[in-house]
Amino acid sequence: ADLRALIGVLRDPGEEPGAMELAPGRGLDGVGDLVEGVRAAGLQAGVETEGDPAGVPAPVALAVYRIVQESLTNAVRHSGGTRVDVRLRYGSDAVRVEIADDGTGAGAGGEDGAGARAGGGHGVAGMRERVSVLGGEFASGPGEHGGHTVRAVIPVPS
Repeated sequence: ADLRALIGVLRDPGEEPGAMELAPGRGLDGVGDLVEGVRAAGLQAGVETEGDPAGVPAPVALAVYRIVQESLTNAVRHSGGTRVDVRLRYGSDAVRVEIADDGTGAGAGGEDGAGARAGGGHGVAGMRERVSVLGGEFASGPGEHGGHTVRAVIPVPS
């Protein structure tokens, strides 16, 4: 409901609610395809998952997909690295997402969100907003061992 309200705010004034066509959203099942795309672009990429994604509601799944999509696109276009890893942890209370590359640290365009735009996204600002709307926490910046890391914790309603 929160995401629908946000989309409504973004609609042009006077536009009818049904006028904006939205492509069907991808979910957690599409993360593997995103990683394959990164490999095809020439980077080494891995996915590590823990837990069961079965109980993740569609709005959370879509947010995770878009965060992974934006982060991987930024890694390919801007990091200058050779590897990027995606870690997804599915818990009963939250989904934890981490995308880390080994590049120069410019993967997400900096804290101001001026990075690449993937799939209609808005860089770091768009990822932060997706997580915030769902009541989660978001961080983007230099990784512990260099490169760039994006982290999100998105609550799963009980």
